[in-house]
Amino acid sequence: MNFKHTNSHSNIFAIHGHLQFKLLTRIYFGGDSEFSSEDPETSTDDWGLVDECGQRYLLPKTMLFMGREECDIVVQSQSVDKRHAVITFDHYLNRFKIKDLSTVNGTYVNNIRIQDQEYVTLKHMDSVRLGTDILFIKHMSSFP
Repeated sequence: MNFKHTNSHSNIFAIHGHLQFKLLTRIYFGGDSEFSSEDPETSTDDWGLVDECGQRYLLPKTMLFMGREECDIVVQSQSVDKRHAVITFDHYLNRFKIKDLSTVNGTYVNNIRIQDQEYVTLKHMDSVRLGTDILFIKHMSSFP
């Protein structure tokens, strides 16, 4: 997939013209970086979504909406609802959770459709599918 910047005054990127992300925080890796020895399953720092091309987006520890219009993460696939899913950080569990917002086509975690209006806890390397677009939840320390 190829990314292109679509607006010089905002942080929106298009992928082959059908998927757009509102950039939450861009993470750059390079040079001599040190690797974290933290277990990604127990660490609460720097989790992100990674698309199929490897583009990384840091998840803030707040609530963010995914969908076709006026969302924090905008997905342009026609099989995605205007407000499709919500990702939130559970401070008690120290984990991110996702909830489908009663959509027609559903939200899938690891190819299993999640029930409407019920949160599912996300783990390192889980796949999240909205329509035909797949993102992976990853702990950013797992990248070189």
